[in-house]
Amino acid sequence: MSLSIFCYGKLSKFLESRHDNRRVALLKECASIVVYPQGYNMLHLCCLDKPTLNLLKACFKLRIPFVQGFDDLTPLHFLVKSNELMLIDYFLKKAPKLFNEISDETFKCLSNILVPLINTNSFFLQNFLKFASDTPQTYAESPLPR
Repeated sequence: MSLSIFCYGKLSKFLESRHDNRRVALLKECASIVVYPQGYNMLHLCCLDKPTLNLLKACFKLRIPFVQGFDDLTPLHFLVKSNELMLIDYFLKKAPKLFNEISDETFKCLSNILVPLINTNSFFLQNFLKFASDTPQTYAESPLPR
């Protein structure tokens, strides 16, 4: 599947723009674009190419889904790689809203960035870790052994 000429034009304008406010405005027009063969959506691209707080806020406001690409990389992978601690903090702050809506498969893709995320020492790391751990199953409603 390829991008239509119309979508390609919008995406090109977005990627070429250097001004944050212009990119946010263009994002509204590109919100549903998925780039193949990677399977990246606009949240991926915003985290990969010149990420800013305004772009992240716009992505969350537009409810662009947090998904993994075909290479199992998520937007959070790109933020961790860029070492943008303020943006990682913001992402983790929004974790309760974001991670309630993602599939288990997408969440498993985050396992290879768990250590780098912990190393960020983010104040909001606990938001992420609540989703990274599960309540152990017990037998017949019995309490957990201590």
